[in-house]
Amino acid sequence: MPDRDYSAIQQVLHSRYYIGGAEVAAFEAEYAQFYGATQCRGLVNGLDATHLALRVMDVEPGDEIIVPTNTSIAT
Repeated sequence: MPDRDYSAIQQVLHSRYYIGGAEVAAFEAEYAQFYGATQCRGLVNGLDATHLALRVMDVEPGDEIIVPTNTSIAT
């Protein structure tokens, strides 16, 4: 891993902002720009990502969602 990566990791650890904070906001902006998206949001885990994706797609309680059999317990 290049030294700049270690430096960035140390900066995040010293800031104590593992979720949110200036470093995360900068990463989200750069990631969105790289992929040509208007926004990007870093989430804590896959369950939060799944929940947000379902909300964005207007999935309602009782809707059928089909997932593979070898998926995580969260889905």
